[in-house]
Amino acid sequence: MRVDGRLLSRPTPILKLRLRVGVHRLELFNKALRKRKRLHVWIRPGATTWRVVKLAGK
Repeated sequence: MRVDGRLLSRPTPILKLRLRVGVHRLELFNKALRKRKRLHVWIRPGATTWRVVKLAGK
């Protein structure tokens, strides 16, 4: 997984990832299945933001 272009070497699922307030670019990938997903996430002050992204199967 990359956050704003920076590679994170944490296994999924990734829980409690702290990000600064604002918009962040996420890139998720499953090398074994050759799948990739890019998305933007807006982090609001004092809020918890959840995203569930499926990269396995069809």
